[in-house]
Amino acid sequence: MPLQFCPMTEAQVAALMSQPGRVSLDEIVIIARHYHARLFNQQADPRHVELSEEVQTRLEQMNYLLKSVAVLLTEYSRRSFGAKIEIDPGGQLYFTMFLYAEAFYYFAHRVQDILEDEGLPHISAFKRSRMITLIRNHLIEHPYGRYKDFGGRHGAMSSMTGPMILVKGKGEAPKKLRPRQDPGLFANAEELRDLIRPVLSRALDMAGGRVNRKEEFPGPRD
Repeated sequence: MPLQFCPMTEAQVAALMSQPGRVSLDEIVIIARHYHARLFNQQADPRHVELSEEVQTRLEQMNYLLKSVAVLLTEYSRRSFGAKIEIDPGGQLYFTMFLYAEAFYYFAHRVQDILEDEGLPHISAFKRSRMITLIRNHLIEHPYGRYKDFGGRHGAMSSMTGPMILVKGKGEAPKKLRPRQDPGLFANAEELRDLIRPVLSRALDMAGGRVNRKEEFPGPRD
């Protein structure tokens, strides 16, 4: 369960993630688990087994972060309409949502590197998310001076697409980010999910399909 300022049950989080504008990685997490299990059971190259496990783990972490942001954004929106409570004492909700968003982009960049560059069995024709690459490289990891967002202090928040990592004040975005700045965490996560899903699904099919209960399944079963 994601860290919450207000408790939610698993069923409530699932219902929240099914709402318009919310994105989860549940499906590709399961595909990644089965793909890793296939390589493990087939005694594939140990490096490939380890990398497939890292892909699974990173996707699980990214899914956790997306759900956490969705929960926090719901609480932030609820408080915004409450006349008798302070919206965000100390800026904790805002700070935490941008913390999770930046972590998401780091993990997403690593997953893209593995799928594109490491030669995993049956993984081919993976196309990177350009926006995730640009945000990670030019607004977080290697910022262009005044363009650095510094954890959301100069970012923006959309009730539909979540945290948007933007340029400072009235500064102009780096050329590689023009004409479109960050559309928001959930929009970027949806694009990445749709790029990963067919590649991982095809790789799993070519590796032998989902692991059955008679086979060894490293980690939690689905």
